[in-house]
Amino acid sequence: MKRYPTRYKTQARKRHRTLITSAGFDIDRIEADDATENLRLSLWSWQHQIEHISQRHGNAVTPTPEQTTGPNGENHLATVTAIHSQPQNERATRPPAERVKKLLPGIATEAFTHRYTDPDTGERKTRTEHRINAVDPNTRVCDGCFLAQKCPEYSPGDSCVYEMPIKVKTKEQYIALLDSLITMQSMRVFSMRMSEEVEGGYADPNLSSEMDRLAKYVKLKADIEEAGFTFSMKMDSRGQGGAGEVGLISRLFGQRSDGPPALSPAGTVSAQDALGQMGIMDAEIVEDPAPRE
Repeated sequence: MKRYPTRYKTQARKRHRTLITSAGFDIDRIEADDATENLRLSLWSWQHQIEHISQRHGNAVTPTPEQTTGPNGENHLATVTAIHSQPQNERATRPPAERVKKLLPGIATEAFTHRYTDPDTGERKTRTEHRINAVDPNTRVCDGCFLAQKCPEYSPGDSCVYEMPIKVKTKEQYIALLDSLITMQSMRVFSMRMSEEVEGGYADPNLSSEMDRLAKYVKLKADIEEAGFTFSMKMDSRGQGGAGEVGLISRLFGQRSDGPPALSPAGTVSAQDALGQMGIMDAEIVEDPAPRE
């Protein structure tokens, strides 16, 4: 037996529709708030709850009838017999059998080769990492599904025939998912709009909330497509005697930011040395195949 708040009444009935129907109750009358049918369901639930408690805790304590005894007094003729317990060998608790560990349904791992630079030797190395992915658990059984009475692919004793092969890893896949959500949400909004008109045109607050959710999806997609990248760096170098120390930035761009570069066009500092002096150990250098004029 499960108890739900009043605001979750409709949701609970849909969730346990298959159980209620298999127990012999009329789900249409229950959803219509029929007092007699709901009372029958309530009594049936309480009966199973009592049986469940009895199975877990055993039979209830039954009081024995009181026996009439005489006045209290010591019986000197009775003898006391001592009962000696027999020694028994204590057995050690047997450890549980080891079972093969398995991943939870809906979780899978994927091997990924990661390239990195050893900070001690500077050598390029690789290591294999395992990343977690969400997959279709495929554990839903038709007999326990709340859509068993309406599903076109219902088959007694079988698992669900539908699958959801969804992968969202790249920006393109993420935008495609947003497009699907926007399409589905738009269909819901227009369907609710039609229902609103059929009911007489009264403003439905549920429709307003779904329209706000659709607007959030559209704005989220627009923000992702217009997202940019900005990088700025500010460095201040001070040496002894008030003179600026000649460092990497000075050698690259000169002592003054508005002056000419200190390096020749060919460059006196290699890109790899410049990255090393800046503390960047792992970077990919892309060279221009044709020099610019």
